[in-house]
Amino acid sequence: TGPFLSVQLHHDSLPTPAEIGDTITLPDSAAELAGTQHVFESTMNREQMKSFADEPEWATMAEADNGRDPEEIEAERQDFLEQELGTPAAQITHAVDITPVIAEKKAAMIAHASQITEDSVFLMLSDDAFARAFGQEWFVQHGAARTGAPYLPDLFAVLDDPAAN
Repeated sequence: TGPFLSVQLHHDSLPTPAEIGDTITLPDSAAELAGTQHVFESTMNREQMKSFADEPEWATMAEADNGRDPEEIEAERQDFLEQELGTPAAQITHAVDITPVIAEKKAAMIAHASQITEDSVFLMLSDDAFARAFGQEWFVQHGAARTGAPYLPDLFAVLDDPAAN
């Protein structure tokens, strides 16, 4: 066990009822099962994501995409705005600035073609727009009392806080 959980537990790793008898009490979460004190969920900031629909650079790219009909583009924009992607900003506890390694982040996204295609609008962004879109890593600390802006910038600060351990 350790202070952070970064493993995925599979159902086949748990004992069967036959192996332990008639009663079984399992922890509520994998973190509890592993004895992990601090759990951070990586997420996206919902409001920030929706603000992308108003970015001039994104609109220009959408219009240039195969000469598509502006009404079709606007319908897609409205569909995007209606989706509940990511986490509401008020529930986010941490925002970690990763702009010093933004080139590595973009390279990692390019390397994961199964999750983002090479013709993705995200990868067509200028370096500045890409940094605005992906220059923060957003997290929700489970069990944390404070939420929303201003966000905490350091996930590891909980290790230095005796009250948090």
